[in-house]
Amino acid sequence: MTAYSSDTALPRTRLALVVDSKVLGLPWPLALFCAAQILVWTIMPALVNRALHPSTAELVMWGRDFYWVNYKHPALTSWVMDAAFGLLGVHVWVACLVGQVFVVATYVFVYLLGRALLDEPRATIAPLLVAGLGYFGVFTIKFNHNLVQLPFWAGFAWFLWQASETRKARWWMLAAATAALGLYGKFSTAMPVALGCAWILGDPRSRRQLRSWEPYAGLAVFLAMMAPLGYELWRTHFLTLTWIARESDDKGISWRAYDRHQGAFLLRILVVAVLAGAIGLRRAAPETAPANLDRRKLVYLVLMGAGPLLLTFVMAPFLELRTAWSVPMLSFMGLVLLGLWPRAVPRRVALRAALVPLAVMLLMAASTARDLVAGRAGPSPGQYAYPQAKIAHALTKIWHAELHRPLRIVGGDPYTASLVGVASEDRPSMFSDLDTAESPAITPARIAREGMLIVWQDSVGWAPPPQWLAGRAIRRKLVRWSKRPDARPIEIRYAIIPPQP
Repeated sequence: MTAYSSDTALPRTRLALVVDSKVLGLPWPLALFCAAQILVWTIMPALVNRALHPSTAELVMWGRDFYWVNYKHPALTSWVMDAAFGLLGVHVWVACLVGQVFVVATYVFVYLLGRALLDEPRATIAPLLVAGLGYFGVFTIKFNHNLVQLPFWAGFAWFLWQASETRKARWWMLAAATAALGLYGKFSTAMPVALGCAWILGDPRSRRQLRSWEPYAGLAVFLAMMAPLGYELWRTHFLTLTWIARESDDKGISWRAYDRHQGAFLLRILVVAVLAGAIGLRRAAPETAPANLDRRKLVYLVLMGAGPLLLTFVMAPFLELRTAWSVPMLSFMGLVLLGLWPRAVPRRVALRAALVPLAVMLLMAASTARDLVAGRAGPSPGQYAYPQAKIAHALTKIWHAELHRPLRIVGGDPYTASLVGVASEDRPSMFSDLDTAESPAITPARIAREGMLIVWQDSVGWAPPPQWLAGRAIRRKLVRWSKRPDARPIEIRYAIIPPQP
């Protein structure tokens, strides 16, 4: 395999100096694109959306009560969202902004890893090649566990490389802390952590460091950070792993469909690379003369960059997988492609490589905005067209009028309870599905002390168990969401459980 250093190919022209200029430590084409990414995917959804995605709203509600892991996932995503809303207020743009911070942080780590393993031009271009995928664009307006783990996968790969190269304790501890935080984001981070351990044991230079104390300082950090999560998993009888298996069975796809989807993603990255001029089939120009690639760097790039996705290809025939689970694996694919391509990338290509993904992103944003606006056009609203703040205020006002006290618990199906609770000025906790296994912070004693508002929608296909409604009046609240005469109002059913005297 070959790699290239464009530093020795051309004299440093004015264009090369411009491309190499930095903004906050990033090459300015990459910095420009990151700024555009944040602006486009924060402003556009905030202008057309009136509600958070249901899964994002659910995560916010979970963050109201501290936990390490619930029946679905570890808690980092909820901590992040609850902190962001507590600091900036409950607004749609806040969730969008937080998502973009995580995506851009991923781009930065991919760039840093590319600069360490390859060279500056390819490191600059590599993160831009994946920006045209929907998972790094339209799907980022839905902040969830797949999104939150992105920078931790990329950050762990870079920190581990630094640790194996420099033999400094701080890099080992940063790699360990990043791995632990990634696991607090989602358990699938175990995949790059396992591959990282394989690298440490298989790479002679890294393995020699096991004779010194620095790697064990990192191990101590990792074990200390993971202790609370491990204990909670044991205490809850690994309930979240049961849910993951059920989710895989319910929503996973066949291995042929999974491989087909991943192949389409990889093909899209290749197309963007060709359009951007990062790779091509023409005869190599003088500035693209190849140089020898360090074999150790190649092994690390393939192991950490392509290893997770290759593992899922192997696992797919035996498990039902969801394509969304591969999001953090795709962030490395531009880097792997450029590392294996047998020609160099001249500096000037970085300018074009920033413009092509930017055009793709703008087209994607325009199409998404059109679809979101179209969700308001019919007789029933799309999920983003729900007037979330209006619904939360209306139900909270009813509670205040009848009980003259703050609303502390809202229960029901996760979708409706989140819709009502996330924007309520009282910041209530959520009793998801009225199931204590899903919301262990909600106890009978707490319900007796604080009371509860039960909400649901018939369209969701969920109704409260009869014991919760015994002797309770079932009422409904109609909320207008559109001025169109054919638009049916949103119907929220509710029941009030007052606190015991």
